[in-house]
Amino acid sequence: MKYNIIQEITNCTHFCKLGKQDDNKNCCSKIIDFQKSKKIEIQLPEPFSGDLYNAPILFISSNPSLSRVEIYPTESWPKKMINDFFVNRFENRGEEASWVFNNRVLNKNGRDLKSVKYWTSINKRAEEILERKAIAGRDYCITEVVHCKSWNEIGVESAKEQCKSLFLENLISSSNAKVIIAIGVVAQKMLNFEKELFGKPIYYLPHPNAFKAKTFEKVFNSEELDLLKKLVKSSVIKERDISVYDLPTEGEVKSFIKNELQKEKINQKKKIILYLHGLDSKLSPEKREILEVFGEVIAPDIDYYNNTNTIDLLFNEFKDQGIDVIIGSSMGGFAGYYLSKLMNTTSLLFNTALPFRSIEQLVPQIINDLNNSITIIIGNKDTIVNPRDNINYLLNNISPDNNIRIQIINKLEHQISVAIFKIEIENFFKSIISKTYV
Repeated sequence: MKYNIIQEITNCTHFCKLGKQDDNKNCCSKIIDFQKSKKIEIQLPEPFSGDLYNAPILFISSNPSLSRVEIYPTESWPKKMINDFFVNRFENRGEEASWVFNNRVLNKNGRDLKSVKYWTSINKRAEEILERKAIAGRDYCITEVVHCKSWNEIGVESAKEQCKSLFLENLISSSNAKVIIAIGVVAQKMLNFEKELFGKPIYYLPHPNAFKAKTFEKVFNSEELDLLKKLVKSSVIKERDISVYDLPTEGEVKSFIKNELQKEKINQKKKIILYLHGLDSKLSPEKREILEVFGEVIAPDIDYYNNTNTIDLLFNEFKDQGIDVIIGSSMGGFAGYYLSKLMNTTSLLFNTALPFRSIEQLVPQIINDLNNSITIIIGNKDTIVNPRDNINYLLNNISPDNNIRIQIINKLEHQISVAIFKIEIENFFKSIISKTYV
């Protein structure tokens, strides 16, 4: 199926290897090292932008430009969403739900105010030969010789031969375009100035940044231009067949975009998180990784057995360290409950050991009990701390000034699985960003 070429390019073995380890002998190392130098999550190679299978015009240039802020596919994206990004990159779903809207990309912090100059230029060239308004992605598809992203063609020279041998002919043969427009010197050389390939005539134009004439009218004579226009106009698509692509629903795309934008809001407001473990327990690497998405994690080793005044000790140690959030479980939930009151700090607590404890712990005097940001999750299958005792304790001891949220999870036992921990942590931090508890 045609859509496989997307996965073939985005999963390029050379790219995948370099994303995980350095290899100076790999001809793609320079371009991948450039991405790594920008301290961003490595972005997937860009196979094309637009409907490769249906678009009548195929533009080919050197390599795509890197943006550190654009919402762009990485290895963590679902395959269907990756497919949609490239096939429907220019599809108009409204400003809030389009990957690109009026040639303005969707950034992690919202829609870019400026249009991409290269895309604007390509659109004008398409309109020149269509002699009407061009629909990006439908009337034309954009691809490159080298598919990994950089700036100013960094790494293209060393990677171009390999990329060409792996993908270029496959892309052109997969396309149903009537004409190929090669943009710039790199594309021209890689196509060897051939007049046609796979039955598709090739026209060569300077890059939009070149200091020379770059419109069809100025580059070609009237006879050549008339022929080009006839080729393109004869291939107008009445209805697209996108069944060849494995795509998500429009609703799934909108939901995904919304979540990506929400992630950035969270990243912009990263917290200092104090994690309090339970008795005979520690913060696991898996759970630490989940928490580190949302901020800096401080997870002290707590000796509950030998320190009966744990809460007061924690308060004195961390009261001046700018703690934004307290997360605690079991005995750590008990300590976190009172510590969050002392520090007036937002907290998320699992299976709090409030009604009783197997070892003695002192509860400090709390003068101003004004904390209204405590979320407590209770497992209905907890056999260590009875859930009914926990709920009754909370109901009988909640101050009228507090607004404590209690959530019961029917299948949750005393130990919190990584899967449930991840879901509840993500929901909790989303509620902090929106300033509401849902």
